[in-house]
Amino acid sequence: MEMKAYKLFLKTLCIFMVLFFAFNAQAGTKVADLPKEAIKAMYLAQQALQEKKYDETIIVLEEYMKEATKPIPLPAYQMLGYAWYEKKEPEKTRQVYEKAHKAFPDNAEMLQNYTILTYETGNLLKAGQLFEKLYRLKGSTDKKILYQASGIYYQAENFKEAKRVLTQLLNSKGEKESRCYEDMIAICLELKDWLTAEKWAKTYLEKDPAQARYWRLLAQMRLDREEYKAAASALEIAYRLENAKSAEWRELSDLYMYLNAPLMAARCTQKAFGNNIPEKQKIRLARIYARTQRFDKGISYLNAAYKENPSAQLLFEKGRMLYDAGRYKEAIEVFAACTKMDKKLGNAYILAGFAAWNIKAFEKARSFFAAATVLPKHREQANDAVLVLDDLMAAMSETAN
Repeated sequence: MEMKAYKLFLKTLCIFMVLFFAFNAQAGTKVADLPKEAIKAMYLAQQALQEKKYDETIIVLEEYMKEATKPIPLPAYQMLGYAWYEKKEPEKTRQVYEKAHKAFPDNAEMLQNYTILTYETGNLLKAGQLFEKLYRLKGSTDKKILYQASGIYYQAENFKEAKRVLTQLLNSKGEKESRCYEDMIAICLELKDWLTAEKWAKTYLEKDPAQARYWRLLAQMRLDREEYKAAASALEIAYRLENAKSAEWRELSDLYMYLNAPLMAARCTQKAFGNNIPEKQKIRLARIYARTQRFDKGISYLNAAYKENPSAQLLFEKGRMLYDAGRYKEAIEVFAACTKMDKKLGNAYILAGFAAWNIKAFEKARSFFAAATVLPKHREQANDAVLVLDDLMAAMSETAN
């Protein structure tokens, strides 16, 4: 029995923030408050920026910063970062924002820019840490930032940190998006922490039990732990909630057969094919129903298969089912018809002989066994039966006399 794997993968990280560039009054800085040595440099840099002369902007500002004797104002960092960013120099831009953050550690916009450029330049672990710092700096209210931190740790394959941050998010107050639960499950699966993964799947299902994908997830985790009965229950719910594919119902049918639940297996097979059940599956259904002593139901499927494609093998299946049901007279008729279609089907002669024996039709039984003696595969068994019957009928004749 093989079930299709159902895996979740963390969604591709999408940085939701934009870089902040705010100069002069937009930054809340008055010209009168600027150091005198900064005013000229920033004025020249502003003029160069307006003319898109980014190299000139960089030269002016870096020379000023190198010679500065007083703290450098925030707009100077903003303009320098903007110039490097427009020149498509992410590492240079990142270095500027790193210095700006050290100089203005409580400025969320600069930390945000520093965080984004750290991510863009490939230092994922550091970027994750900075996202967490930004989350705290903004008052722990913007859950999207915390989600970004977890996603970056995941990209860095630091699954323990990703789990820690996402656990913090899921345990916080307020409504959470379904993707948070999905990603937590994906992380737990990476860590092979099956119990925690199942815990979060159940938590979400308590909130919204109509989510088929979570029932599928739950089933997959149980399959991984070889908890097949619980997995089948979860799959049953998932398939009822959505239009499951025919192959999925067939797989669930196989799982039920493995769990020795034949009627459940039969029902799943019927759902898999609807009114267009192929011959092979009709035979399978017939055998399933026979296994549960529902012989009439099983025979009805064999009759339907035979009507579409008459064959000696189908007649033999029907005869054997009648034999197992103790309906020996009907079985004899079917086996007789079977041997007319295929004179070399030795098992039909043998079972017909035993069916006749069971109703004490010994002469008829002997004739079926005698017919099988010409078939090499069944000769020995048929000869033994003939000898026994001859002795039995002789004894009965003597007793009668």
